[in-house]
Amino acid sequence: MMMWDTDNRSVVQEFILEGFPAVQHLGKILFLVHLLAYLASIMGNTLIITITWADHRLHTPMYFFLSTFSFVECCFITTVIPKLLAIFLSGRQVISFAACFMQAFVSLSLGSMIFFLMAVLSLDRYLAICRPLRYSSIMSPRWLWEKTLVCWKEKEAQDCRSTVSRQLFLDQRGMEILMEVRNETTVQEFILEGFPAVQHLGKVLFLVHLLAYLASITGNTLIITVTWADQRLHTPMYILLSSFSFCECCFISTVIPKLLSIFLLGQQRIHFTACLTQAFSFLFLGSTIFFLLAVMSLDQYLAICKPLHYPAIMNLRVCLLLVFCCCTVSFLFITALVLKVSQLSFCGSNLIPHFFCDLGSLINLSCSDTKAVEIYTFFLALCVIVLSLIVTIIAYSNIVVTIVRLPSARERQKAFSTCSSHLIVLSLMYGSCFFIYVKPKQTSRVDFNRQAALVNTVLTPVLNPVIYTLRNKQVHQALRGAVCKVRLQK
Repeated sequence: MMMWDTDNRSVVQEFILEGFPAVQHLGKILFLVHLLAYLASIMGNTLIITITWADHRLHTPMYFFLSTFSFVECCFITTVIPKLLAIFLSGRQVISFAACFMQAFVSLSLGSMIFFLMAVLSLDRYLAICRPLRYSSIMSPRWLWEKTLVCWKEKEAQDCRSTVSRQLFLDQRGMEILMEVRNETTVQEFILEGFPAVQHLGKVLFLVHLLAYLASITGNTLIITVTWADQRLHTPMYILLSSFSFCECCFISTVIPKLLSIFLLGQQRIHFTACLTQAFSFLFLGSTIFFLLAVMSLDQYLAICKPLHYPAIMNLRVCLLLVFCCCTVSFLFITALVLKVSQLSFCGSNLIPHFFCDLGSLINLSCSDTKAVEIYTFFLALCVIVLSLIVTIIAYSNIVVTIVRLPSARERQKAFSTCSSHLIVLSLMYGSCFFIYVKPKQTSRVDFNRQAALVNTVLTPVLNPVIYTLRNKQVHQALRGAVCKVRLQK
């Protein structure tokens, strides 16, 4: 009898956001006000990030924390404001369980990060004002990374706290250790070589890459906005696509702004901390993208080859769990790698033959024995790229077999057209990454590495929104519906 009651119990799959019912009749005015505030916030924070990365004089702990704070704040407001704008403009108050859960998780995670960053910013100001003579020793980039590594390795919290406190309050022995580290470390900033052969075309290249960057950001933002605004797209497929688009926006934003400053202003210097941060962000987001590609291929396989089992296997909760696992595994892998690189000594040349802080190029500049780090990098690349590629190949092989068995020639042609465009992008991404990373020795052919890296940071981010979503009929219908509602309201 109890089981009968449980089976008949209805389960809520979507929620209604109440918004501001008392002022809903002022929807268009509120939409305009909040849109302007949102754009002003995004532009202001983006300006802070761009200036901090472009001017090497601002590559200090204070501005590093400020730019990180601005980036997190941009992501934080982007989790809430687009949905609020949709409520004001079109009255779309319905949100699916998966989208609601994802919004709550992201907003709480980013909000917590903002509070912790504010505490760190306060500590930084305290040291700069109250301990000015000791500030440069305490807040040095190498010290921050090395003490993070010490705390990561030590199992007992007491040891970690005592290590940090000894350095913060600088007893006599701590000052001697700091002086030894400082004398040992000579390279505190690097020079990104960029593309010296075409540097005379800097303004032209700046314009080309700026247009490609804006096109990619616009396309991916459109995908995210449409997916969140239209409840018909609150399905595992589009949740994965919007997660992929968000990661790709962040991925190219770690590299392209610095590249644009190199082309336009010739600002090739980058601080040690900013370099490691860029390398970590680039590899973390890139690994997440590859894992998401594998999950998206698996989702397509289940939808086409196992249509009857698909709703039971790939529900929204499983979809969100897979996205979370992709991010977590990538974070653990790349954190371990960057911490290993941060232990290396850099005492020779500081010229990086690349347009961003490529970890392979950084390893080559080290004065330490890099064999263990190179082996770890190689096997990590195999794990991330090869495993995701195997899953993708198996999924698409089964999809092709299923398509061949379709009775209608028109359906086969349509399915092959969609799959072929997907495979072109996958080939570009996997091919370029195999060429760059899946080799035991991180040397040689640096010019080809730079050109291959451009494929992943410029070409595929422009193509992906067009191929994966903007050609999709459901997205076209959602866009047309949104445009028609706006026209009817006018």
